[in-house]
Amino acid sequence: MTFLLASMRNQNSTTRLWHSPPHIFGEPLSPELEFALASASPAFDDASRPRAEELLQADLNWENLTELALRHGLSPLLYSRINALLTNSLSPFLLKLKSDAIALTQCSLIHTTEMKRLVPRLEELGIETIVFKGPALAQMLYGRLAQRPFLDLDIMVHPTDVPQAWRRLEAEGYQLAYKIPPEQLPALIASGNHLPLYGTPNNQLIELHWAFFAKSRATPFDTEGAWARREPLRFDETTIMTLAPRDLVHFLCLHGTKHAWCRLVWLTDLAWFVFRYPTFDWDALLDHAARLGTRRMTCVGLALAHQVFRLPLPEQMTRKFEEDSEVLPLARWMWQRLLREDASLPTGLELVQLTLRTRERRRDRARDFYYQLMTPRPNELETAPRSTLFHTYTLHRFGYLLRKYSRVRV
Repeated sequence: MTFLLASMRNQNSTTRLWHSPPHIFGEPLSPELEFALASASPAFDDASRPRAEELLQADLNWENLTELALRHGLSPLLYSRINALLTNSLSPFLLKLKSDAIALTQCSLIHTTEMKRLVPRLEELGIETIVFKGPALAQMLYGRLAQRPFLDLDIMVHPTDVPQAWRRLEAEGYQLAYKIPPEQLPALIASGNHLPLYGTPNNQLIELHWAFFAKSRATPFDTEGAWARREPLRFDETTIMTLAPRDLVHFLCLHGTKHAWCRLVWLTDLAWFVFRYPTFDWDALLDHAARLGTRRMTCVGLALAHQVFRLPLPEQMTRKFEEDSEVLPLARWMWQRLLREDASLPTGLELVQLTLRTRERRRDRARDFYYQLMTPRPNELETAPRSTLFHTYTLHRFGYLLRKYSRVRV
């Protein structure tokens, strides 16, 4: 394998294709990143396949490409595309990528099997559900579970159904990832958005949601409307309920923006949404987002996906990216951040700055800043005082921050 790779590089060293590398937001693309974007594009067969074939003749660093694919959740999609392009003589280069793709696909299939088993059992108890992300997203956008990996299963229930759904999942062999006394559950429901539960024997993860975003992330979403608009989706003999397209794309934009779009797979999801819904009413989405105060967050996600994948959005839509002076600078900053190999979820001061910059209204920024600082986190509730007053938990959070940042080093 090492000999083949060395030979391939020696043969191509004089014909390298990267005399003028393409740029996104002024940042040059590495050969591996451009190849990943070309291969992950939903327009692969119509537009980007010739460029991907060209890049395979360049001096690609296969180790870097494999690491990039795994880090950004693209291993299965890239493997299926590369496997269709490479000759047999290059097959050793695919072994690691193939191994990653198989492992991720197996995880996806395990969680899909659990979804088909557990959702009907919750519904038998009269518990309504919405399955979002995971198998629902893979099926709606990619058409195949193997194309879009996921490591957990997200099931939404109404807040009043959380205790019963929790007990049912425990009866099915799932255990909560952290300790929380049952009497603290109302405080968690008021401040958080999900319970993480792990099952056996494959350590599969289910996130039992009652909100799309935690209060500390201060991300408005039309949850009531999402329940009213949910749509059925068929998996073999099982029918689940999932988000309508408008709610799905709005969620994708908000979820990616609050995480600073640090994974390429989230931008790929947006590209595949545009591909699957060519007549989507983008104006209606932005009007809806403006009423919630999330128009900037929505535009940042779409501007990023438009630049990265050259999405065929209407011209009047792309002009709106320039109407808000923060949209393109934010998109550029997030892209530059994503290019770092150590890019991860924003935390601390960076998270506070991100939360404030992505909101267009002053009142929203003030409220978000308060929620960001003062909303108790799930791991803090175990030591918090038992109380029916949520302000008691806010005071506990204040005391926690005071102790954390007032320590004097001697």
